[in-house]
Amino acid sequence: DATVRNVLGAAYMALSRCSIMISPESGGDPRTYCEAVASIFSTISLFIVDGLLIPSLQNAARLMRSTEAPPREFYELMASVQRHVNAHGNLFKTDIIPVVRRFPTVLTIASECWNWAMTQVEQVSVAALQASTGFLLGHLEKTLSKQAKTDYCPKEDKNAASHSSSHSTDLSKEAGPEVMYVSDVVHEQFGLIAVHLPRGSQAPMVRLLALRVHALMLEHLKRAKVSARGATRLACDLDALRLTVVKFGDGLGAQMEGGESVVELATLHFDALRDIVALFLVAPDQLSRVLAQGSLSLIDRAVLLELIRCRADYSRKAAWVKRDFPELLADGGGGAVSRMARTGRARFGRAGFARFRGAGSGSSGNTDAPATTGSRRRLW
Repeated sequence: DATVRNVLGAAYMALSRCSIMISPESGGDPRTYCEAVASIFSTISLFIVDGLLIPSLQNAARLMRSTEAPPREFYELMASVQRHVNAHGNLFKTDIIPVVRRFPTVLTIASECWNWAMTQVEQVSVAALQASTGFLLGHLEKTLSKQAKTDYCPKEDKNAASHSSSHSTDLSKEAGPEVMYVSDVVHEQFGLIAVHLPRGSQAPMVRLLALRVHALMLEHLKRAKVSARGATRLACDLDALRLTVVKFGDGLGAQMEGGESVVELATLHFDALRDIVALFLVAPDQLSRVLAQGSLSLIDRAVLLELIRCRADYSRKAAWVKRDFPELLADGGGGAVSRMARTGRARFGRAGFARFRGAGSGSSGNTDAPATTGSRRRLW
């Protein structure tokens, strides 16, 4: 911080001396003065961006190597960079543009320098945020992998042949320790984002992280076996994650594109994930009806088929599988389904990140937003 302040102070001093020595008011040539101002700005920009801000952002990766989740220091560094970007912008707007705008060519050169500086910082900032998200999700995935296989399928249910109400006895009214840990870590990260990132970047980052956690939990579920009794624990786990997103989204209150808030968008996805529990509670002959109802009707069938294979009573030899879900028998047990799911599930891409300087709420090419089909939106 002190170094950047000193550099900006030197820039103001150089501009002041330039004004005293060669400005038109001092008898100097107007174009020569404008070109000198633009040259000072270009030199300062190059030093601040290449010599200070980008190395600071690249150092962010080292802050994450010794921790389990992106630490507070990482977000403080991001906030520090943003403060310096703002200070640099004030220099450009208040001391450079008023001088150089009298000569369009010089103004163009100064503006290109400014745009170059912002582009460089933005690219490295987004890369740092992407790295932090990837680091966090890797840690959360490792945590979920420690979950006991019997959490969603108690041993006495593994060979259960039916899904009757007698199997739905509540095993637990609380989420499991692994999911509670994930919820706590995500809540902490949301808080750090809200405190340190620019306001224009908060909502997109929270949204992206929420959707990535949603996708992580969905993939984790696809590797599990779930019985009717184990579905009660699954419901508690999904409720805990949903509550984390909803409570924080209510406090943030930031709007996304299309007037859709963080809490509305994230809740939509987690509500649908919560509705998946029904796939494990009903009897096999009721599955086709359940798939056509509510939010499940908006989920790609290939994804739902993968989840049906997670039922504790699923077997390729089961009469209900052969009758109602012949796709599950194709390609020796799921190959066709997997290919369909790869093309049908939601894409959680880079577009969820806002431009780091906080000017807006995301790009128009956002692939994190649910696709729409007519008036109905496709979730995943």
